[in-house]
Amino acid sequence: MKFKPQSSSVNICRTCSESNIIHADLFSNKRGAKMDSQNEHVAELEARITDLRIQLLKVADAESFKELLILIHRPGWTTPAEALLVRGVVDSMLEHTKLLGEMKRVLLNGSRAVELKSVQTPPA
Repeated sequence: MKFKPQSSSVNICRTCSESNIIHADLFSNKRGAKMDSQNEHVAELEARITDLRIQLLKVADAESFKELLILIHRPGWTTPAEALLVRGVVDSMLEHTKLLGEMKRVLLNGSRAVELKSVQTPPA
């Protein structure tokens, strides 16, 4: 299965034309989604992991946070309602970031635990 990026958040499967998909049958032959070799599997995963890294770097852009720190000190900032709203969004982003860190830890530990198992071919 190959994906072509349509935007930073939408992917279209070239096989079935669905958008924003994660196929449960990623490595099977349903809907013609069979990958021909392990190299294609690895290439797909590598592309997705690279895209994840790029998107996380964009979210962590220091300049945006510096600007936000300047904005909240401007005159007129902030009413109790605005403070509540912004605090809620910041708290939510912080918690999601912590969860992403934990998910990354689990992903790396699980990937490190994968062992090469010999593949036995049936007798001819």
